[in-house]
Amino acid sequence: MERTKMPACNNLDCCASTNIADHASFGSGELDDYGFWEKPCSICARSYEEATGKIAWPYTDEYITRHFDSQTLQGIIREV
Repeated sequence: MERTKMPACNNLDCCASTNIADHASFGSGELDDYGFWEKPCSICARSYEEATGKIAWPYTDEYITRHFDSQTLQGIIREV
């Protein structure tokens, strides 16, 4: 399939998918079984959000702090 539009980030390797949360997911490299990219693309995610009003991954810090409680965030931080 030939690309008809340049991604917002201008990276020809940047692609879109849907993640396990049923949100759009943007990036390049390997796509895991849950729909998350090896190299996330915030530029394309924010462009998609602006155009559609829908949430996209990689998520913004604002989205994360609004939707996850502090105990969950501490668990995520410890795993990284």
